[in-house]
Amino acid sequence: MYYSTAAALILTAVVAGLTTWYWRRRMKAQLQEEKARLKAEALRTDVKSKSAMKKRVNNIDMLRSVLEGVQALQEGIDSLVGLISTHGITLGHDEREAAFNMIKQKSLMLAEILTVTIELMFYENRPEIKKTDRIAVNAFCYDVFVNSLGNMKQGVETRLETSLDDDFMLDTHKDTLKRILHNLLFNSLINTREGSVVLKVAENREKGVLMFSVRDTAPAIPARLRDKVFNMMPKGNLHLMLMTLRVRACKLMVRQLGGTLYIDTGCDDGVMIDFTVATSGKDA
Repeated sequence: MYYSTAAALILTAVVAGLTTWYWRRRMKAQLQEEKARLKAEALRTDVKSKSAMKKRVNNIDMLRSVLEGVQALQEGIDSLVGLISTHGITLGHDEREAAFNMIKQKSLMLAEILTVTIELMFYENRPEIKKTDRIAVNAFCYDVFVNSLGNMKQGVETRLETSLDDDFMLDTHKDTLKRILHNLLFNSLINTREGSVVLKVAENREKGVLMFSVRDTAPAIPARLRDKVFNMMPKGNLHLMLMTLRVRACKLMVRQLGGTLYIDTGCDDGVMIDFTVATSGKDA
């Protein structure tokens, strides 16, 4: 009786000890898991915080460059206006005409810089837009392409190449897609003085996307800057700054359509910009 009671007590103690040991290990493991989770969360928060800070700094640098460009254009316009209106200075017809043309060009560039910058800021934090328009892609691209040819230089070859059937339909936001194509074609057409400008369209069914490519033979964006276009703004060259603003705005607009945009850094004889647009209702 004594031994059986002692054995029962020992067994109870062993079970209690094992149970306590088990739960201590379990709680220790849970604490370690929680610490690891909190550490990972802190790292993610830190990464997000650093990423957000870097984004804010990039945006501030961009706006500073834009304001400096606008200021330079405004000073140029003021100088020309002052020249024309100064008493005692008589300009000939050709000189006056040249001054007026320069004022017009600077005013148009100033307006375009402000328009694209506002557009870029508008799309910066906008959620994905609703694709409520149904378009026939080939006809749509043809219309945008033809309407862009007013910016073409004489002697430049232009082509629209598509592998889609004429009845291929796409649910999208047509004004946004039109603006993307217009910006990219405008950049190519105003800079290409010889060679060609080509717009290509194809479908990738496996990925559920349409693939667009705008290629020209004018290296207007220097090769050394192509991988930095989305992270920095060129200074001192207003023309290059405006092209960069257009491309950055296009990247944000493409994101709204569930796609991605990138510059082919391996294109040596010109500039090639590719972007995708989702066709299957999911992001590309």
